Parts: sequence; structure tokens; C-alpha cells
Amino acid sequence: MSGAQSIRHVADRRGRSVDRRDTARTCGLDTSAIRDYRTANPGIADDDLHAMFFSDALFRIAALWCAEASAGAGRDTYLYEFAWPSPARDGALRACHGLDVPFTFDTPHSPLAADLIGPEVPADFVPLSAAMRSAFAAFATTGAPGWPRFDSIERIHRIWKTPPALGRDPLSASRRIWQGSGVPGAAIM
Repeated sequence: MSGAQSIRHVADRRGRSVDRRDTARTCGLDTSAIRDYRTANPGIADDDLHAMFFSDALFRIAALWCAEASAGAGRDTYLYEFAWPSPARDGALRACHGLDVPFTFDTPHSPLAADLIGPEVPADFVPLSAAMRSAFAAFATTGAPGWPRFDSIERIHRIWKTPPALGRDPLSASRRIWQGSGVPGAAIM
């Protein structure tokens, strides 16, 4: 495979060739987004790039647009990212969609947790789950989860990992890529 092809193609988990240009187009982006993502994320592996494209397209950018619109309308808005990496399947799941559910409901032995976390409950499950449940209970009772509101200037968000942290402008590079994409909804950012 030539150097140009190695940038565009990678084998998926079943050994089939995946063209990164098709991935970009499937997500509604121009193929130049491949270069933009790589520039913003130096050294990103092909699998991680693929995951980032789809995570942004399906979840992260849409959540950011909702937070932007809500904050822009003057509503108290709070944004978080669940970034705890699952040890299941030798770490292949990373911080996948739905992984936060066992933490939110303190169900480390549920079938979902077994699939997404693995058979052994990691030591950091209990403190992270307790912190999340405390924040969500505070939000339900007071309207404030215990971290600053999200706005279009500071873009503060909670990062659920061990230990929990605050971050600023969680998707700055992805946001810039999608702003220029022409994808409906990108103009509100």
C-alpha cells in the first residue's frame, strides 16, 4: 500500500478496508476534514480518528450545538463529558456511549456494566459513581450540579474521569472543523 493509500485506508476490525474519505463524507464533512482532524490531533491513530469522526457526528457536536443554543437563549446550561476509559475488551471500548449509565445509577453488577466495564468492578468505579450521583441529585434539586454554567465564551464543562475535572472549550478543534462544514446546525456555534 502506498503512503497516500495508508492515509486513506485502514482495516476495520473484520479486516475490511475502510476509506477515511468515505468516513468523512458519511459524517457530512468534506474530505479535507481528515487533514484538519489530524492537524488538531497529532499522532492520532487511524482507529481513533475513525472513532472521533463518528463520536463527533453522532454525539459530541450535536450535544455542543444544544448547549450553545440553550446558553445563547439565556438558560442555565451545564455540559459534561464522560471520559472514563473502560477496561473491558482490553480498552477497545474507550469511553463509549452508554458507559456512564452504570455510574449514574450505581449499578456496577448489572448486565450493561458487565458488557461495558467487564466482570471486575474497578476500584475507581465507586468514587466516580458517587461524585456523578451527587452532582445529578444536586442538579435535580437545585438546578445546579456543582460546576460553572456553560456559555459560548468560557465553554466550561465537567469531565467525568478519575479524578473529575473541569475543562474549557471541550471540542475546540472539532467545533472549528464543523463550523466550516456546511452541515445544517453548524452555523449556530
